[in-house]
Amino acid sequence: FRTNAGTIRTDISLRPEKSKGFKVKGLIALSNIALGELAGKPDMLGNISMKADVDGYAFSFRKYNGSLTGRIDSIEINKYKYRNISLNGNFSEKTWDGTVNISEDNIKMDILGLFNFKEKLPEFDFTLNLAKADLHKLNFDKPDTSSSLSMLLTANFKGTNIDNLDGEIKLLNSRIRKFGNTLELYDFSIRTFAENNKPAINLRTDFIDADLRGYYNFAGLGILFRSDLSSLMPSKFHTP
Repeated sequence: FRTNAGTIRTDISLRPEKSKGFKVKGLIALSNIALGELAGKPDMLGNISMKADVDGYAFSFRKYNGSLTGRIDSIEINKYKYRNISLNGNFSEKTWDGTVNISEDNIKMDILGLFNFKEKLPEFDFTLNLAKADLHKLNFDKPDTSSSLSMLLTANFKGTNIDNLDGEIKLLNSRIRKFGNTLELYDFSIRTFAENNKPAINLRTDFIDADLRGYYNFAGLGILFRSDLSSLMPSKFHTP
């Protein structure tokens, strides 16, 4: 199929099942699909080209599940074209449980785990091993040619932002390089939970430990922190 948004090629068998669905098995190939236009985010996403073997079941266009093994030959994110991304896992219309591997000159990364968007609060249970990322060449930090990041992250939580987070995130053996300076974090963790029917949070780092109990808002805490910095060092920090 050729469209204005790219080309789709398939070699798939469809077999009716007693469950009123279809058994789906075969190859799907996408060539220069305008992902940004389809997702309504043309400034962030560009074209994608990929091939994947799919084995699963489809009950409608909005309900399906199966397994997938494939490779993204190229995908443009934030004006940078990523290449050689391998995929292997199980999926449904709102879940992914498997591995994603990227290996190229400017980034090496492995992700293994579950991403579940079935409930109101999404669930994440994964490990991310970022061996290296050149943030300047990846267009995340254009002013600083030395900007880079490496880290091992483990996450097991529910939530959409830091204020409704329920679970734990850990950073191990992480290194951030900025303007020629390097910050190393060997053990950083943030854990949120309920205690006596009130939210609680534990923060553990190489530099400081903190425990919060009660109702809090991180956006408000950030504004307060920046306001204090502006009063202490007005030449370097502006009043929010």
